[in-house]
Amino acid sequence: MNFELGSAAMETGCHRFWPPTRHGCWMKEDFAAALATVIVTTFNRADLVTKGMDSVWGQSYRPIELIVVVDGATDNTQDVLERWRVARGGDSQFTTRIVFQENHGISAARNRGLIESRGEFIQLLDDDDLLGPEKLALQLKYMAAHPECDMTYGATFTIGDESRVPNRSNQPVDRETALRYLVRTHFFNNNCPVFRRRTCHRAGPWHEGSLIAEDYEYYARLLCLGITFAYVPEAEGFIQPYDGNRKRSSYGGEPHRQHDFYRSRFIHLDCLWGYLPDDLRKQASWRRAISKELLAVSKELLLLGDAGLGKKGVGLSREIGRGTSYMTLVRLMMTLVAVFGPQAGARVFATLQRRVGAIWRAIRGRKLTAV
Repeated sequence: MNFELGSAAMETGCHRFWPPTRHGCWMKEDFAAALATVIVTTFNRADLVTKGMDSVWGQSYRPIELIVVVDGATDNTQDVLERWRVARGGDSQFTTRIVFQENHGISAARNRGLIESRGEFIQLLDDDDLLGPEKLALQLKYMAAHPECDMTYGATFTIGDESRVPNRSNQPVDRETALRYLVRTHFFNNNCPVFRRRTCHRAGPWHEGSLIAEDYEYYARLLCLGITFAYVPEAEGFIQPYDGNRKRSSYGGEPHRQHDFYRSRFIHLDCLWGYLPDDLRKQASWRRAISKELLAVSKELLLLGDAGLGKKGVGLSREIGRGTSYMTLVRLMMTLVAVFGPQAGARVFATLQRRVGAIWRAIRGRKLTAV
């Protein structure tokens, strides 16, 4: 299987697939050898962010460069971070830099951190996640022994889950299996990979149009670029299921964040179709899977009142799904939108889906009972 960006991505050009950053530049290729840069991005979580920073300070590995990008916080984050930095001063093998920017979202914050970075290795960390104490040491040891490896990832656990079963996405898999995950959801939790600098430089910036679920598009891009990666199960990261103010979910039920989420999912699927290697684009199973997911995302956008992007998504779903068994549902959605209008048509479509699904589950239930 030839995993390089498909011809569609190359023909479309870099402005869609490597959108420029707000900062007008990109990270430098040169680096400080053996230095691990940990980039923490934060917004109004002064009560949580230092826990993650403590887990970076507690790494057995040195040297470390910690960069904290504050994405327009309006709480007391600045004071909290400055106190933390002063308390951890005096270690020549551990440096801390705090960078402030206007609120532009997590992708822009990550890009700023990458631009500011100097390390040979890159670890990303959300402000409510943690690293196990040996995480960097284990992953960098593997990468030192395997110079061809572009990225390693480890097991991620949910804090408070006493079963100690890694999240299902953090398992050893091949590239195509990981990419199939990324049609519908994320595969790598953001705190589990460690990248070589060359990998981040080659992949280009995080897509700043994606404000939520931004990792779907980025990791799909990496996989389609053909990077080499390996699983280091002993390298542990931890995620928190929620915090006191915001539940840990894609959008927390807020209407405007729902729109941000589905807009990001549209960007992800649109880009994924462009990135996909040509041999996979020809396979009906891939076309059907992406068409199906696009239609689901487009329905939600229409229900939220975004007729422009929703109708564009339905059209793209039709284009991708031609010749597959999913075209019947795409045509039904298009007909309902034409007859009732975008939002009302999507409501009728959603109602039909629920009713047909209930009937199908009832039929299956009777069959299982009979058996």
